[in-house]
Amino acid sequence: IEMRDMGFNLVIGPNANLGVPNMSYTSDPTWAGHINLAMVERYQINHMWFAYNYFPAVTLGDASFGSANEAKAYLSNNDVAVFKRLIAQTTANSYMLVMSHI
Repeated sequence: IEMRDMGFNLVIGPNANLGVPNMSYTSDPTWAGHINLAMVERYQINHMWFAYNYFPAVTLGDASFGSANEAKAYLSNNDVAVFKRLIAQTTANSYMLVMSHI
């Protein structure tokens, strides 16, 4: 990786958000997990630190839910599901999370 050769050791990415135009890779939680894990594998092989972004989501700025429980259920089944999978399948102490505002 050329970045490491230039002295960089941190990548702010990959982007694990779902369905953000011009920013997300996909709106499918399963595919988002596959894509992010493939990228992370290369970062780890090359001894690069990385930060999954943006937790928990930047997709809900215009969303409207009837209750907090509806919003929680939506996040748990979508955006948070991606991050839970990534954290479970990534080597501990090798990554960071970039937090977003909600």
